Amino acid sequence: MYRLTITPRLGTGPLLKPGEAARLAFEKVEAALWESVQYLQESVKEATPVGVFGEEGGLRGSIFGEVTGASLLELKGVVSSAAKYAEPVELGTRPHWLPVAAIPALAKWAQVKLGKTGPEAVQMAWGIRGTIAKRGTRGHFMFAHTLALSEAKLAEIWDRAGYDLAIAWDGA
Repeated sequence: MYRLTITPRLGTGPLLKPGEAARLAFEKVEAALWESVQYLQESVKEATPVGVFGEEGGLRGSIFGEVTGASLLELKGVVSSAAKYAEPVELGTRPHWLPVAAIPALAKWAQVKLGKTGPEAVQMAWGIRGTIAKRGTRGHFMFAHTLALSEAKLAEIWDRAGYDLAIAWDGA
């Protein structure tokens, strides 16, 4: 019988100084969290519909990622948008009347997206407003779908972080 045995080489490095293990863990976890957030941020931007302000403006331009926290227990990564219409674009809306103040924005959309100009764009804006009042809007789910489709990539990032941490602890 031939047998291949693999034994992890843990604990053979020098002893860690007090606090060194926690510092190394924080550094590796924070780095993995930043990598995860940056990956998700770019993926959400790619999945976000292009509005009237183009590729880098509007909703796409408002999407950002951040990592906060000063300890392992406080670390948190967030991908978000401060745009007031981010949630309705993500989740869609039930039928509702947009305020009349939205007509110029809808006219701009009709201009950019449908090639309408002047009074035709304004007329189209009123029509869009009426359609939203009857049907609502569909959600694009760019945040939710991105997270669901990113499982493998995030697992890869965190697996690598765990491996890097084990190596760092062993060789510290």
